[in-house]
Amino acid sequence: MKKIIAVVVFTLAISVSAQEKNSDGMDNQRFKDKMEIFANLNLTEKQKSEIKALWKEKKEDNQALKSNFTSSKADKKQFTEAEKAEFKAKKEANRKEMDTKLQTILTTEQYNLLVSERAKRHEEMKSRKQKK
Repeated sequence: MKKIIAVVVFTLAISVSAQEKNSDGMDNQRFKDKMEIFANLNLTEKQKSEIKALWKEKKEDNQALKSNFTSSKADKKQFTEAEKAEFKAKKEANRKEMDTKLQTILTTEQYNLLVSERAKRHEEMKSRKQKK
């Protein structure tokens, strides 16, 4: 009996550690993936923390926006073209707002490098889609 309890406790400990999260709830791996685009920008610790806070804010805004749209419709297929366009416009406005905030956090040189890195990644993604 003691062995079974020990195995259960051990299994739970492993599963909890496998789901490690930061104090703000963001997955460590997801944060590392997002920070990858900023790797060549030589960010200060202050800039890193401001960007992380900005992502958290953006995530909450996007979840609120999504819940506002999906609460009225149970199925995505039920959205009209006008509703889809409105949702897309609001997401684009949120993206532009984040971009504006990034410009205030980063130096001009860092921001220009970020824009070029985004364009490069966009082209890579486009070429991968064309190969499929």
